[in-house]
Amino acid sequence: MKRFFSPLVELSLRYPRVGLGLWLVVITLCIAGVSKLTIAYDYRSFFDEANPELTQFNEIEQRYTATDSVNFILHRADGDVFNKGDLEALKTLTDRALDIPHSTRSQSLTNFQYSYADGDDLRVEPLIAPLTNNAANALKTIKTRAMGEPLVVGRLLSPDGQSAQVIVTVRLPTDQGNVLPQIKATVAQIKSDVLAKAPDLDIAVTGVVMLSNAFFDITVQDMIRLFPIMGVLVIGVLSWFFASLRAAGYCLLVISLSIGMAMGVAGWFGVALTPATGPVPVVIMTVALVDSVHIMSTFLRLRRTSDHHSAVRQAVFSNLRPIVLTSITTAVGFLSLNFSDTPPFREFGNIAALGTVFAGLAALSLLPILLKAPAMARTGRDRFASAQGLASFTQAVRPVRWVIVAAALAASILALWAIRAMPVEDNFVEWIGADQPFRQDAAFIQERLPALFTLQFSVAAPDDASVTNPDYLSDLAQLRAYVEAANGVSHVASFDQIMRRLNRNLNGDDQAFDILPDSAELAAQYLLLYELSLPFGEDLTTLLTIKRDAARLVATLKPQTSREMRALRSDILAWADANLKHTEVSGGTGTNMIFAEVTASNTRSMFIGSMVAAIGIGLILMVALRTWQLGILSLMPNIIPALMAFGLWAFAVGSVGLYGAFVVSVSLGLVVDATVHILEKYTSLKTDPQTTDPVAKTTAEVGPAILISSAVLMTGFGVLTVSAFALIGLLSQLVLLTLAVALLADFIMLPALLYCVRRA
Repeated sequence: MKRFFSPLVELSLRYPRVGLGLWLVVITLCIAGVSKLTIAYDYRSFFDEANPELTQFNEIEQRYTATDSVNFILHRADGDVFNKGDLEALKTLTDRALDIPHSTRSQSLTNFQYSYADGDDLRVEPLIAPLTNNAANALKTIKTRAMGEPLVVGRLLSPDGQSAQVIVTVRLPTDQGNVLPQIKATVAQIKSDVLAKAPDLDIAVTGVVMLSNAFFDITVQDMIRLFPIMGVLVIGVLSWFFASLRAAGYCLLVISLSIGMAMGVAGWFGVALTPATGPVPVVIMTVALVDSVHIMSTFLRLRRTSDHHSAVRQAVFSNLRPIVLTSITTAVGFLSLNFSDTPPFREFGNIAALGTVFAGLAALSLLPILLKAPAMARTGRDRFASAQGLASFTQAVRPVRWVIVAAALAASILALWAIRAMPVEDNFVEWIGADQPFRQDAAFIQERLPALFTLQFSVAAPDDASVTNPDYLSDLAQLRAYVEAANGVSHVASFDQIMRRLNRNLNGDDQAFDILPDSAELAAQYLLLYELSLPFGEDLTTLLTIKRDAARLVATLKPQTSREMRALRSDILAWADANLKHTEVSGGTGTNMIFAEVTASNTRSMFIGSMVAAIGIGLILMVALRTWQLGILSLMPNIIPALMAFGLWAFAVGSVGLYGAFVVSVSLGLVVDATVHILEKYTSLKTDPQTTDPVAKTTAEVGPAILISSAVLMTGFGVLTVSAFALIGLLSQLVLLTLAVALLADFIMLPALLYCVRRA
């Protein structure tokens, strides 16, 4: 390893101008790719094109109509919406909603097609007709009709009558770039105009289209906000540790160039940034800065007893093996994210791994060129150059080494017990930060008129039959009744509800005929008559296929976790398979269900990825340290912190979401850095006859740099905890907890283990 990388280091030390020139060429070529980076604005970017859940969802949307929507909720806190002013505001909102770019349909109480008997005729007209000044009787009639219509209450109107919904169907184009800012601006203008005329109303906006817009917004927000914050904090932390702004600036310059190269290469490969990959520059800065910190810390310590150029040379070569090892092992940890079923997390891992490798190379060959500058001969100092306190602390561990090891093993067993019972569940709305407008509006809406979580089932008629077949309609009605009664369901929209209403209408609105028609011919006539009466754009394609051979049943759900959604779908499909003889029920899909399934699949796949990473890192360390005993020993301070962090999380939080699947892989690559530096130094000291306590001396020599690098790592992931993408924020909280436990493990548990091994 040293033989392979030494020429690169020698080139920089002996011929700094040549080395600098080569680096400038590489940097220029790589960073040019940054201009190729784009931002993904569709929530579908979280899934592979071949994802079975996404495929099923797309198939249902192709058979019926698209369900991507913008949802407005108009709410009156001090009464119901059945007054002239509120209904006029609702009418304005419904009409103006069609101004939203790429909207195809707008549905609300004001244009719901209500049918009723008029003698022997069937009347179909909007539920809310234009109101006159003397509209008391008309309002009473409208309210009675609306509150008695199953397709209205729970979907377009809350059961208490205080909230009304406008559902705007939007078909996002695939060939016109990002249209979300334009949609967002139009939605905001419509909302503002309606509130200007009805200021005593509350209006909230949600929907899948607005979810995509929220993903786009938080990607940009994180890129603009987090990177500068991290840069300022790093400069501050390093300037204090090194007592030199110049030393901190050199480290930051090396890492910034590494970030630029990694992001540039990603751009050349056509990577589109998402909320998951947007914060990756902060991750690279956090991880990669560790290499520069070790070299800078060693240089400042050696400069006290050696001349300038010797200090640079010795600082680089004494850290060469550990930096190469940590770069490889950290990259392995990030690369294990390729086991994920979510493309953005795979891209996150690949970009972070690439940035880690670039940073390692830059620390070994570009940073020495900067350190050789004359100004560095007298700039800065290592505040922890005298580490006798660390050595004394380590020596205090020796008498109680077995107690420490036993306690660590007992804590790990307790953590495993807690993890075993911790459920993996998610709510994709909560992936958005609590301070984001979308999350706040979604919470407001879900309390009053659940609209965001849906389950869609396609109910196919038997061969050569139609949706007007009585047996088919009977099965559809049974399925709807079962789904309506299921726990967590707030509303169900189904074609059989329309057929029951039409049968009643065409029998003089006699409630005795509020049942399904008993013949296919009669049902077909009802359907034809009804469709001929519908105005343009208000057809039944939301519920029926064009061939009329299948119907869509849409269940709107109350807020619930991904685990509850998967259980609900499985229960409904199992019941349908066992009880329905004349239909074939498929689907059970929706945007929320795709996200729910990706949580489950990622948990399974990333468990394998984490195991592969752990084994790979262990094998690398065994080869590098030339002893399988220390290679196995190294796994304990690397794996136990993650176990204990998850155990603490289980006791404190009680559940874990999608982010938990990636914590082990990410943290494993991070915490191994300190372990490698400790074991590498210990290996070189344990055979030195002049060293009486190699464990304590190891801590004294590498401990300061580990403290500094741990502070940098914890600072970086501390910044990420405030990410607008809550999934990254939660992941960072758990990684931060792991790093804190790992720091204790490196200074307490690992020395105790080394004392035990050395004594044996």
